[in-house]
Amino acid sequence: MKEESRSTLESLKEALLEKKAEGVEAIDVSSLTPYDDFFLLASAGNERQLGALVDAVEEALEEKGLRLERRDGHPSSGWVVLESDFVLVQLFLPKKREEVGLEELLKAARAKEA
Repeated sequence: MKEESRSTLESLKEALLEKKAEGVEAIDVSSLTPYDDFFLLASAGNERQLGALVDAVEEALEEKGLRLERRDGHPSSGWVVLESDFVLVQLFLPKKREEVGLEELLKAARAKEA
């Protein structure tokens, strides 16, 4: 499944970069969770751009014939989570991304695992 999830990841990254997402980071979490192979994190400069990033992810999934399994959050909250086929996309406004500190949490989990 990893090959398919990597292909999905690359399509999603491309869609986000086309919409000028900032801080796009893919993190392999396959050793940390049985549900997802990758987390894809990105930031938007404002709520409107965050909504455009959500739309871009949904369109990219549709183009690959994949369905969105879950969507949580709203651009006005500063954090939206989209999940499909072993890739979990987390989109943030910069302040919320810093507040959540997901990158640091994942680094700590990987260090503990080693």
